Amino acid sequence: MNIARDLYYFLIHLSWKRFFGLIFFLFLFINIFFANLFYFAPNSLNLENPSWWDCFFFSVQTFSTIGYGVLSPQSFLANILVTFEAALGLISSAIITGIVFSKFSRPKSRILFSNNILVQKINNKKVLSFRVGNQRANDLVDVEMIVTALIQEVTEEGIKIARMNELKLLRNRSPFFSLSWMIFHPLDEHSPLSKLIENNQVDSSLISISALLIGHDGTYSQTIYAKNMYSKEDIVFDRYFEDVINVNKANMNVVDYSKFNQLKPVN
Repeated sequence: MNIARDLYYFLIHLSWKRFFGLIFFLFLFINIFFANLFYFAPNSLNLENPSWWDCFFFSVQTFSTIGYGVLSPQSFLANILVTFEAALGLISSAIITGIVFSKFSRPKSRILFSNNILVQKINNKKVLSFRVGNQRANDLVDVEMIVTALIQEVTEEGIKIARMNELKLLRNRSPFFSLSWMIFHPLDEHSPLSKLIENNQVDSSLISISALLIGHDGTYSQTIYAKNMYSKEDIVFDRYFEDVINVNKANMNVVDYSKFNQLKPVN
């Protein structure tokens, strides 16, 4: 990614730790730069022999528009430097405020996908299944799950192509989602995976299976999404997920996420 061309995207997706680290580094760099200019400029401050630290702290006061009044510029060159640094400080404060607000207001889901995708039987029918959990436990409304399989195919001309095939789910929508949701795709004759997953083996033409969850977050009043990618190595046969729904002391259903990825054999 070209950071210079898409700086806003880079800063928005930067972690908080790295973001504040970058701000602190730029703050020191700018003040050290202007401190050197004030230090080497003749008669820059209202002190007889200002030290470099005097120039540095004067730069900090100017950049942050504090201005205690103890230190002040004396020469015309020093006033020009103060003008540029004060303008840079005001612009920097506005940009940082906007970026911080955007990072705080950006909706971010806490959707957990199971580590594995299972091939099992439900009501004596062969299905592909995985589960998702809402770790925030708030209500997501009008939630939709879209599952696609990336399959390598060979054209009549002998050209290999990767084609996305949407997998039909037993239930692909939910009016609200706050705890856990099991996703099932029937491996019947209509499934693009019916001939690729047989006899507890996965055909090499299956590249990956992707899951995309889209819903409306009532807390943010915005649409959120979460995605996960499964490789064929993540497919497990003849296993079931451990039950994770418990009832707490307040007689409310809760999810035990310590068991979220635990599997149990077929009885």
